[in-house]
Amino acid sequence: MRILMISRKAAQCGVADYGLRLFAILQTHFDITFREVETLEDCNPAGFDTVLYNYHYATLPFIKDDVLDRSIKHIAIYHEAHLHFTPDKVIDTSIRPLFENVWLDDKPNWIPTIGSFGFGFPDKNFPGIAKVVKEQYDEAVIKLNIPFADYGDRDGQLARREADRCREILHGTKIQLVVDHTYLSQTDLLTFLRGNDINLFLYRQSHGRGLSSSIDYALSAYRPIGVSDSEMFRHLPRQCVVGDLRQIQRSWFDVLSPVWKEHSNNRLVEKYIDFL
Repeated sequence: MRILMISRKAAQCGVADYGLRLFAILQTHFDITFREVETLEDCNPAGFDTVLYNYHYATLPFIKDDVLDRSIKHIAIYHEAHLHFTPDKVIDTSIRPLFENVWLDDKPNWIPTIGSFGFGFPDKNFPGIAKVVKEQYDEAVIKLNIPFADYGDRDGQLARREADRCREILHGTKIQLVVDHTYLSQTDLLTFLRGNDINLFLYRQSHGRGLSSSIDYALSAYRPIGVSDSEMFRHLPRQCVVGDLRQIQRSWFDVLSPVWKEHSNNRLVEKYIDFL
């Protein structure tokens, strides 16, 4: 079976990033070609038996039923929202493409350091992180990486606004806020997360959303993780839902060990072998 994996070409997009990480794992076990596309003409599935779409309607809007060659099998990797075409099969993203065997240095923090990252959309709730840290620490450092999103915040207006809201909350406290708007490479992002004592993701509640790709990186960095009760974190144990941050830091390894096993690269590959 010759497989063509199609993903939208985008430098700063969570769905595009997911596709790259998934392909890096699958390519060691399948005859698979990865193609980043911007138009329908870029897809060109001639010579392949199966097309695997890293699909979101916003990133691949030109994939429609009337343009598909039905002599080829078409499979959609479903993230969330709606399918605007009729694939032969749909595979979900319930097993996540984590980074394994990554060498990450440890650097102790003399002041409690809380981190997070993500695009600057209000539903990411970065101000909520500032509020929680303000309530639980007299002195701390909050490090936020909030890049601009290709889809929805290309000029960075939302990202800067969320950072300003955090500054307003922390004004007059001994909590230092460090904000960076650089879109980090995969290695640099893992290093950033590894350098924090705990990484928080306090997204607002939402329904029908896919699993958060941010947690893929947080799990890969092997650091304590605190989250809200958003559906986007439903693959994490309830013990990760934020209450006492110090308690999460005390028990994090035992809590997350089953999650690393469930989302191992081997289990992901086995899922695709069975599916394909």
